[in-house]
Amino acid sequence: MLKNTGFVPIGKTGVFGLKKWETEIDDFKGGTIRDIAEEFLEGQAEPKHIDEIAEFVNNYRNTTPKNIYANLNMDDSKRFVFFRGSLIGLSAKKYSPEKYGKAIDRNIERKTWEERFSDLQKFAVENNGLPKSNSNDKELVLYRFMNIQLNKSAKNQMDHEKASRINDLVKKYKNLTQEH
Repeated sequence: MLKNTGFVPIGKTGVFGLKKWETEIDDFKGGTIRDIAEEFLEGQAEPKHIDEIAEFVNNYRNTTPKNIYANLNMDDSKRFVFFRGSLIGLSAKKYSPEKYGKAIDRNIERKTWEERFSDLQKFAVENNGLPKSNSNDKELVLYRFMNIQLNKSAKNQMDHEKASRINDLVKKYKNLTQEH
């Protein structure tokens, strides 16, 4: 169907619409969320906040800024460039580094579960307690990791041995953290 110029894909689900609907129906646009976001950003001189992008995309798709951000971030073609403050632009455009800062490197190597758990253990020992959500960035990252793992454990969505390790660590330091 992609070879037939009378059709346009609607997302990546194998659903198609008629190309002529794009001009006949106000709230119809073919393509993926990425395509729609790219079209919006092509018409902008500066990077735009994810909420502004979402406002445009939601004219054609029902989704959230968080989902759009994740979707654009997973784009292997590297069409999008990300800046601090949830600003997104197109890699084909040049933006002022003085105004927006350096683009965020999306290819940062992620730590393994073991490395993150080790960081959490080290934090707990050094601070005699668990990380909190209202602290510095490094502690916030550990706090989020810990909570995600606890939620996965509660829903039986993770390896039993890992679940046991995270739960044991939290039990050991939970009361100490609450006293502070």
